[in-house]
Amino acid sequence: MGKKLAVSSSNGIDEEFARELFAPYGEVISLSLATTDGGREIAIVEMESSEGAEQAMADLDGNNINGSFIQVTEAKRVG
Repeated sequence: MGKKLAVSSSNGIDEEFARELFAPYGEVISLSLATTDGGREIAIVEMESSEGAEQAMADLDGNNINGSFIQVTEAKRVG
């Protein structure tokens, strides 16, 4: 079963950038972009494997990639 991650970047995020970030960790089943109540852009990325998602979160969260601070957390259901 897949796992959903919430991804943000200090320089904003778009679909192409999010797909490039997660490609090394396995298949991206779905990807959607949203804006939080605070106006921050995020991507919700669903990975095919939980293992790939966990590895991506461990490797990417808190890193600076191409001058952009990346935050990756497990997506939480709202509502």
